[in-house]
Amino acid sequence: MCAARRAHSTQQHWPFPADKTETGYAYVLTHPGTPCIFYDDLFAHGEKLRELVALRKRADLTSRSNIEILAAEADMYVARIDEKCAAATVASRAGCLMTCSMY
Repeated sequence: MCAARRAHSTQQHWPFPADKTETGYAYVLTHPGTPCIFYDDLFAHGEKLRELVALRKRADLTSRSNIEILAAEADMYVARIDEKCAAATVASRAGCLMTCSMY
């Protein structure tokens, strides 16, 4: 396994690019479903993860929330969840900029 990839399992079953961990959690925690956070990631990304969990709770997102994908392109993704929360990812050459907001 190369250094740029990190496994999200102690048994190395689910490799995930280490530089995309926060973006991955932003997607999982702002979309319908039953998300889980890997224990090790609480230490590596604790502050960001706490912010995303708080956002999920404020928006009252659940496994039964409705999703409408507004745009999905190579460098942009925008979705509306339950008509009250927008999740957006915009990629640039400098890196991925993740934004999440409720309205």
